[in-house]
Amino acid sequence: MDDSGTLHDNAAGEVFVYAGYIFLSKREKDAALAKYRAAVRRLNKTPEKEFKAYGARGKDKRYLVSMLKNYESFSCVVNKKRVYESIMSSKKSIHRYKDYCIKRVAKAKLIDLINRKKINPNSPIVLRFFIDNQPTSTDGIYNLRESIREELSTGIANFDYGTFHKPLFNSSVTVHTKFCDSRISPLIQASDMLANCIFTKYNYRQKLNHNHNNHTEISLP
Repeated sequence: MDDSGTLHDNAAGEVFVYAGYIFLSKREKDAALAKYRAAVRRLNKTPEKEFKAYGARGKDKRYLVSMLKNYESFSCVVNKKRVYESIMSSKKSIHRYKDYCIKRVAKAKLIDLINRKKINPNSPIVLRFFIDNQPTSTDGIYNLRESIREELSTGIANFDYGTFHKPLFNSSVTVHTKFCDSRISPLIQASDMLANCIFTKYNYRQKLNHNHNNHTEISLP
């Protein structure tokens, strides 16, 4: 998973985007990795070195996104003008809001996979999140992991509104989160390409060719 844009009032662009891919098995992940590396080689780039979306030609970015269009993907598009000023004025609040975005889009994608019977909510599940490096503390990593696990396996009560959101899974849920160096992670680079193309789509009204049947998108707030 990677982001595109900057979640700040003075930053360029109307939106901030998180996007990434989800793989249901190691075999599927390895196949996507091989496919992406081969696509980068065809562009005369070195797959062992980072090929960032920023500064890349539009057609190259769209080509790389199209190479993984048949894999499950997701995006969270944040309209910055609608985010509370109290959030945007504090770095800690921005980090917490980013964690909230990750949790929301992950849950939306898992609901989609359950509805399409790609995963079974009654079977134990292990979720591994690989996220591009971002400023955070050890407590921040722990809180993100536990927050995701709690919502998926226990459910969340909203005492302000007297509501309870039921858990998605009726079985054990194990969550691992890892912040990665995109320079040595081609699939994080692939997520960077996807996030950047979606960012461009919304900010510059450009088309993006990806498989909508496999893609889940949410808008916040």
